[in-house]
Amino acid sequence: MGIYSIFLDKDMYFDKGCSINGRSFNHLAEFVKVYLSSNDKINRIYIAGACYCRNSTSADELVEVCFGNKRKYKIATISRYRGFNYKFVDDAIKKFQIFLNTLVNKKYDHRKMMYFLIDDEVVAILIGSSNFSRNTYMYDIASEADILLVKEGMGNEKFISGLIESNQKELLISKTLKNNNDKYLQKIFEENLSQLTEIK
Repeated sequence: MGIYSIFLDKDMYFDKGCSINGRSFNHLAEFVKVYLSSNDKINRIYIAGACYCRNSTSADELVEVCFGNKRKYKIATISRYRGFNYKFVDDAIKKFQIFLNTLVNKKYDHRKMMYFLIDDEVVAILIGSSNFSRNTYMYDIASEADILLVKEGMGNEKFISGLIESNQKELLISKTLKNNNDKYLQKIFEENLSQLTEIK
């Protein structure tokens, strides 16, 4: 199996009315929702947000737009950066989804990643520059660039075919040259998780 890479430059796609499989998106939170709507097997999500939302209003809005409230996902948050707390995002997840736990690193963690899983298997990873915050996901306050790595198969067929058929000039799409990378996303996730402990 190969891995598809989708390069998301906010200056290119923001507020442009892009669409995949008939679902439009104008910012990164809507893009996450479009991806999730095309893979109904995903049931777990881990968010390494670094600089999270600073209040409950922005956290509620972001979590609801990204994940909705009809379909339920088990979601965990991972670590944080100086001066930021995951409390508001954790509370929003509890309100709209199923909260798993908060996992922390001994040192401050500035990675901005979202892992999408089917049970224990990683099927996609969204890698920032975007923090998991309303301002970076939903507003054009600063230029941001993100990459979504999507494993071929694993329920991603509809998303990948829709992405290719949509021929979005605003997105750069490529596929790995070698098809032996099916464990690569899993390795990234497991190495990150091995450094973390759960907050009790």
